Amino acid sequence: MSSNIANTSDHLVFDPAYKTDLAAFGLNNPFALDRGEMVLAKISEEIGKPATFIRPVPLTLEQVGLVHTPDYLESLKHSSTWAEIFEIKDPVFDSSGRLPGATKPFYEIFDDFLLKAGGTLLAAQMALKNGMCANLGAGYHHAFPDRGRGYCAINDVAIAVASLLKDGLIERAMVVDVDFHQGDGTALCFASDPRVFTFSIHSQEGWPESKQQS
Repeated sequence: MSSNIANTSDHLVFDPAYKTDLAAFGLNNPFALDRGEMVLAKISEEIGKPATFIRPVPLTLEQVGLVHTPDYLESLKHSSTWAEIFEIKDPVFDSSGRLPGATKPFYEIFDDFLLKAGGTLLAAQMALKNGMCANLGAGYHHAFPDRGRGYCAINDVAIAVASLLKDGLIERAMVVDVDFHQGDGTALCFASDPRVFTFSIHSQEGWPESKQQS
């Protein structure tokens, strides 16, 4: 690795804020939010110096709107929508949209998604410039244009590809998804776009039970 990457900041996108304070939103879900830190630690060990990275900026709602519908984006202002995405049964909110024990309204977690999804777009832009780049966060491949699901609120991969197409930086794209679960949201987002080929390697038996054509 050290012989191929002279400057890791040309190839890595990350922000310490990727480690969402779930407790602040009243959540105790066992997400692997330290995976970016773990990757950086391993790279630092291999190259013999601290790995550097470039920090992203959050996506704008205009960019998110390249993939997601206006009605769905409007619904993300409500904590109840987020409860559905995070599969919380019978949620109880106070007047500010906070779950029990939370210090922040649930809907404010949208800011965390916008930042991490912004990292995916930046990584894609950097990859075009430098040959490769990785965003050490996000990967919300279950989000559909009109709804979030499976803990995925916005489809950062689809947004990044749509943005590159819109800006004329690419003419076509292939999305290769190697997660255990099908990248069903990404497949649906581009189902009618011949410029984008989606390829998913996943467990046929695993969730989601209903697969998309990719």
